[in-house]
Amino acid sequence: AVIDGQHHNLSGTATIVDETTIELAGFTYDGGGINSRLFLLTGGGDFHSDFELTDNLVGDAFSDVTMTVDIPPEATFDDWNLISLWCIPAAVSFGSGVFEPPE
Repeated sequence: AVIDGQHHNLSGTATIVDETTIELAGFTYDGGGINSRLFLLTGGGDFHSDFELTDNLVGDAFSDVTMTVDIPPEATFDDWNLISLWCIPAAVSFGSGVFEPPE
Protein backbone atom coordinates (compact mmCIF):
# COMPACT_ATOMS: atom_id res chain seq x y z
CA ALA A 1 0.00 0.00 0.00
CA VAL A 2 1.46 3.33 -1.02
CA ILE A 3 0.66 5.76 1.76
CA ASP A 4 -0.82 8.90 0.26
CA GLY A 5 0.00 11.56 2.85
CA GLN A 6 -2.13 14.66 3.14
CA HIS A 7 -0.58 16.15 6.29
CA HIS A 8 2.71 16.32 8.19
CA ASN A 9 4.94 15.24 5.28
CA LEU A 10 3.62 11.65 5.54
CA SER A 11 4.72 9.12 2.92
CA GLY A 12 5.95 5.56 2.55
CA THR A 13 5.01 2.10 1.39
CA ALA A 14 3.42 -0.54 3.60
CA THR A 15 3.98 -4.19 2.64
CA ILE A 16 2.43 -7.23 4.29
CA VAL A 17 5.38 -9.48 5.15
CA ASP A 18 3.34 -12.29 6.72
CA GLU A 19 0.22 -12.74 8.87
CA THR A 20 1.90 -11.01 11.82
CA THR A 21 4.06 -8.25 10.28
CA ILE A 22 3.86 -5.17 8.07
CA GLU A 23 6.99 -3.45 6.81
CA LEU A 24 6.99 0.30 6.30
CA ALA A 25 9.63 1.38 3.77
CA GLY A 26 10.59 4.94 2.98
CA PHE A 27 8.43 5.99 5.93
CA THR A 28 8.49 9.74 6.45
CA TYR A 29 6.46 11.69 9.02
CA ASP A 30 7.38 14.99 10.68
CA GLY A 31 6.03 13.93 14.12
CA GLY A 32 3.35 16.62 14.22
CA GLY A 33 -0.21 16.32 15.45
CA ILE A 34 -1.78 15.64 18.82
CA ASN A 35 -2.14 11.87 19.34
CA SER A 36 -1.36 10.12 16.05
CA ARG A 37 -1.19 6.35 15.58
CA LEU A 38 -1.07 3.89 12.71
CA PHE A 39 -4.24 1.83 12.29
CA LEU A 40 -5.44 -1.00 10.07
CA LEU A 41 -9.07 -0.71 9.04
CA THR A 42 -11.56 -1.24 6.28
CA GLY A 43 -12.28 1.67 3.98
CA GLY A 44 -14.77 3.95 5.72
CA GLY A 45 -14.10 2.26 9.06
CA ASP A 46 -14.19 3.67 12.56
CA PHE A 47 -10.60 4.39 13.57
CA HIS A 48 -11.42 3.93 17.23
CA SER A 49 -12.58 0.34 16.87
CA ASP A 50 -10.17 -1.06 14.32
CA PHE A 51 -6.65 -2.36 14.80
CA GLU A 52 -4.07 -0.05 16.37
CA LEU A 53 -0.50 -0.74 15.22
CA THR A 54 1.55 1.83 17.14
CA ASP A 55 1.59 3.97 20.20
CA ASN A 56 1.40 7.74 19.79
CA LEU A 57 3.98 8.78 17.15
CA VAL A 58 3.73 12.54 17.84
CA GLY A 59 7.13 14.02 18.62
CA ASP A 60 9.02 11.29 16.76
CA ALA A 61 10.19 12.45 13.34
CA PHE A 62 10.88 9.78 10.70
CA SER A 63 12.77 10.44 7.48
CA ASP A 64 12.87 7.69 4.86
CA VAL A 65 13.16 4.88 7.43
CA THR A 66 12.30 1.21 7.18
CA MET A 67 10.57 -0.35 10.16
CA THR A 68 8.20 -3.16 10.98
CA VAL A 69 4.96 -3.11 12.93
CA ASP A 70 3.09 -6.08 14.36
CA ILE A 71 -0.37 -6.97 13.13
CA PRO A 72 -2.59 -7.59 16.18
CA PRO A 73 -3.27 -11.33 16.60
CA GLU A 74 -7.03 -10.80 16.51
CA ALA A 75 -6.86 -9.11 13.08
CA THR A 76 -7.46 -11.41 10.12
CA PHE A 77 -6.87 -10.40 6.52
CA ASP A 78 -10.65 -10.31 6.05
CA ASP A 79 -10.92 -7.56 8.70
CA TRP A 80 -8.94 -4.78 6.99
CA ASN A 81 -7.60 -3.48 3.68
CA LEU A 82 -6.24 -0.04 4.59
CA ILE A 83 -3.46 1.48 6.69
CA SER A 84 -3.76 5.04 8.01
CA LEU A 85 -1.97 7.46 10.29
CA TRP A 86 -4.89 8.84 12.30
CA CYS A 87 -4.88 11.84 14.63
CA ILE A 88 -7.34 10.68 17.27
CA PRO A 89 -8.34 14.00 18.98
CA ALA A 90 -8.69 15.86 15.67
CA ALA A 91 -10.49 12.91 14.02
CA VAL A 92 -8.45 13.28 10.84
CA SER A 93 -6.33 10.95 8.76
CA PHE A 94 -2.88 12.32 7.95
CA GLY A 95 -2.76 9.87 5.06
CA SER A 96 -3.60 6.31 4.11
CA GLY A 97 -2.97 3.54 1.63
CA VAL A 98 -5.02 0.60 0.37
CA PHE A 99 -3.47 -2.86 0.28
CA GLU A 100 -3.80 -4.46 -3.16
CA PRO A 101 -3.58 -8.20 -3.82
CA PRO A 102 -0.32 -9.30 -5.47
CA GLU A 103 -0.43 -9.52 -9.25
